[in-house]
Amino acid sequence: KNKLGNAVGRRWRNLNVLAVYRGTISNPRTTAQQKQRARFKTLSELARTFAPVVNISMNQSSAGTKRFPRALFMHLNNGAVTATSPSSVTIAYNKLQLSDGNMMCAAFGAANFSTPNSVRVDFDATNIESAYPNVDLMSLYARVIVYCPQAGYYVANGDDLSASGVTVTVPTNWNGLTVQVYAFCYVYSAEYPDYGLNIGDYSKTQYCGTGTIS
Repeated sequence: KNKLGNAVGRRWRNLNVLAVYRGTISNPRTTAQQKQRARFKTLSELARTFAPVVNISMNQSSAGTKRFPRALFMHLNNGAVTATSPSSVTIAYNKLQLSDGNMMCAAFGAANFSTPNSVRVDFDATNIESAYPNVDLMSLYARVIVYCPQAGYYVANGDDLSASGVTVTVPTNWNGLTVQVYAFCYVYSAEYPDYGLNIGDYSKTQYCGTGTIS
């Protein structure tokens, strides 16, 4: 611990950390520092927006580590947020991960916006049946997340993997707004030790596309 030359040691969450000493910067002024602040702020806001899902869908991946689910979300999505200037931050929505785990994911199709005030995502669970023989598809679920950046929040819906897809009804005041659509799978009501599937296990996120609510 303490400082030696340009190195400083300290305790952080029960870990011994050694870092390069750069002095105390109470209010970063350089462009690079301000861009980093802007990126972190955006990541933090996204983590807060998706917290109800992330706190569950990344819980097992973060269990046993020093990282909370929302911190894991920020880590996984660090590369999806870029800043060309302190006032211009870009989010690559097609790269966002809202879930994390080792479960296989069903094959989700592109989001369909043909029905007013709703988003439909079809899926095929054939690969799940092949990978996990004798598993009851009704105990495995698919969830679809519809995120509207302009409205500042998302809506979600799901169904078991014996279905053919998920339809999400969105608020009527979303008419004409652009949304981003995501999907993932998880183990809902039964465990299958032979396949390493436990209740609460999740798949990675699949991006299902963007569109305008009619």
